[in-house]
Amino acid sequence: MKFIITFIMMSNLTLLSQGWLQTAELDTVRYRQIISSGESTYLFTYHTREIAILRSTNDGVTWDTLVDGNPKGFEKEFPSVLEVINENIAFVCLGSKGNIFKYNFSDNSIENLKIDATFYIASIKMIDEDNGICGTDSELFITDDGWKTTQKIDVNDLSEVYINYENDKLIYSYLTSDEGLEIVSKYFRSEDKGESWIETDLGEIIGLEMVVKEDNSIFITASKYIIVDEKFEFFDIIIKSTDNGKTWEEMLNKSFDHRVDLDDIKFYNNQIGIACGQNTSTYLTFDGGETWEIQNVEDVEELSLRPTFGGFTQTKFILGIWNKGLFQKEISISSVNWNSTTTNYLNNNSINLYPNPVEKQTTIEFELTQSTNVTMDVYDATGNKLEGLVSKYMTQGNWGITWTPNNLVSGAYFIQMTTDYGTFTQKVIVK
Repeated sequence: MKFIITFIMMSNLTLLSQGWLQTAELDTVRYRQIISSGESTYLFTYHTREIAILRSTNDGVTWDTLVDGNPKGFEKEFPSVLEVINENIAFVCLGSKGNIFKYNFSDNSIENLKIDATFYIASIKMIDEDNGICGTDSELFITDDGWKTTQKIDVNDLSEVYINYENDKLIYSYLTSDEGLEIVSKYFRSEDKGESWIETDLGEIIGLEMVVKEDNSIFITASKYIIVDEKFEFFDIIIKSTDNGKTWEEMLNKSFDHRVDLDDIKFYNNQIGIACGQNTSTYLTFDGGETWEIQNVEDVEELSLRPTFGGFTQTKFILGIWNKGLFQKEISISSVNWNSTTTNYLNNNSINLYPNPVEKQTTIEFELTQSTNVTMDVYDATGNKLEGLVSKYMTQGNWGITWTPNNLVSGAYFIQMTTDYGTFTQKVIVK
């Protein structure tokens, strides 16, 4: 089954003014996760305890339904988390008795890999089909054979797990958050497959989610609350470590008079990221997580206690809000503080690329209204220069330049033209 997403004009002007568009209005869908793998984006949802997994391979324009309903015999079980390994393999945790289902989308097969868990699996992360980590509130499990066998470790108040490579070495980590008389969160890290752990106290926050960027910096989203004049004050928190979790720096601390839980964070690359949570808390970063811009998703009173989950398609941010819908926003080079001022040296203020998207070759066409020095370069979405196309004096008139995007992976790129009179940036999609 395939769903075609149509654009719906929204009544919320603040969201529209920040570049978001609603692409699906789904009144009964609870989004659990949005995950990217390769050129695909996956939506993990549920309704009345029935799961669904949808996949888009065309930048969120259409969505194919890969899974519609729980495995036979588990119709009434509650879903918790999804982990996508590649285009064909995903692991779904379902129910309170350690059931991990391995889905193979290429042949529509399902395998139940039951582990010795006593309650709901709250978090699962895998680096490939064999190596992974998962946990309940009081148990941690590590596998190197795709959950056929596990190493079990007793823990207290586990909230999140993670696995990543550093210098070809597998690193396992997890968070605990004790919400007793004094709130204390801790970060644990192991470089020897769980035989020993380095422990770091994170202070009086509730650690909820973590991610490790390509540069090995670690980000944790968290919440916090205090009582001031007999009133609760709540906080969205993001902290960062660049020394393997030994020390942490606060990157976001925003207060609210209503409950918030910032429990989702992902990075598109080393520069661009998204963080989301309870009551539609949503933030974007374009500088590697140094600063975070709040997104005014909706009125909180209208959407009380509606979680929001975020992620990416090939060229867009994507949000899923419980029982509200799906939202998308373009990722553009201008988002990372690039000078893309349109000036009158171009006729119609435009650069035309045909074809765009580009598969093998495209022609870049433009008309100069004045003679000028011209440089034209190709950049990726983070502003890294990839190659130069032109650097010469050009006379007034029509011009056409042929570009072959050799060795570029599929995704969004930018042609930036600089002249004596200003700059202009044009997005191009490479298939």
